Amino acid sequence: MSIRWCAPGWLFGVVPGWFALLLFCSASASGQASRPVVVTDFVIESPDHKSNFTPDAERQVELRIATELARLCQERFGFLKWVPADAAAGGSTPAAQLTLSLKAESGSKFPAIFLEYTAAISGQSHFPGVQKEQLFGGFDDQLTTDHARLERTLFEKLRQQLANDAFRHDLHEGFLQDIPLADTVKLLEPQVIIPVNAEELTASHESVLLVRFSAKLSGTLEKGVVELIPVSEVEGSLSCLIQRLLSPTLVVNQTGGWDPKIAVLLQPPAVESLNVFMLIYKKKPNPGTEGALSTRPE
Repeated sequence: MSIRWCAPGWLFGVVPGWFALLLFCSASASGQASRPVVVTDFVIESPDHKSNFTPDAERQVELRIATELARLCQERFGFLKWVPADAAAGGSTPAAQLTLSLKAESGSKFPAIFLEYTAAISGQSHFPGVQKEQLFGGFDDQLTTDHARLERTLFEKLRQQLANDAFRHDLHEGFLQDIPLADTVKLLEPQVIIPVNAEELTASHESVLLVRFSAKLSGTLEKGVVELIPVSEVEGSLSCLIQRLLSPTLVVNQTGGWDPKIAVLLQPPAVESLNVFMLIYKKKPNPGTEGALSTRPE
């Protein structure tokens, strides 16, 4: 699904002061969910590289690369919390994991060396969205014994990848937009409140969130989707307007549109499952700067 939208200016004045006073207590900061944690790791699998490392030196290089991958992803995809593998040890179960491997081409006497990503969400294998990329050809100097140069080469490659619009687009569309941000929403007509810390999420008004839900109405299970656009913060949580809602019994195609049945579909007791995802992410610019970092090529 590919969507382009630019928020009209009037949306930012959509919540009158008296209306905000009606906000339910559960949308307060105490009810906010933390950003999902994505653990990053790097693994050396190429036999010729592994054989030239001691186990301790190998793991130290792996952790430094994993830390840089987490840092770069945090800069570009701030709606998630990125943590390298060593920092995640002993913590709560992460929402997802992104692992980069240094691998040798199979079935070749002079194998090329590739960087390959693998991913998981909630412990289940998931396509990472990006294809493997050759780092060294079969007859190149593959830096099997020059650990310092190998590490510098890996750092440079990571920075090139995360600076590339197409790479970020594919990683987001293939993997990151499938990581749930929240499993409930709160309603404050015509707003839909996502109970996450809006300041941490750093999503600009050009972002689009997606709600997938199922609800049981009169014994029939009904599935649908809602596209949301962020417009403001309410008690620190992210306040959105509906851009589009599609379900078998209800369609909303007007930004800021509303229908009383929305409350039935998205709230107990009818709702049976609900998850919120970041469909398109545009990061808020830092104070004093213009523009936003996009996960999609313009």
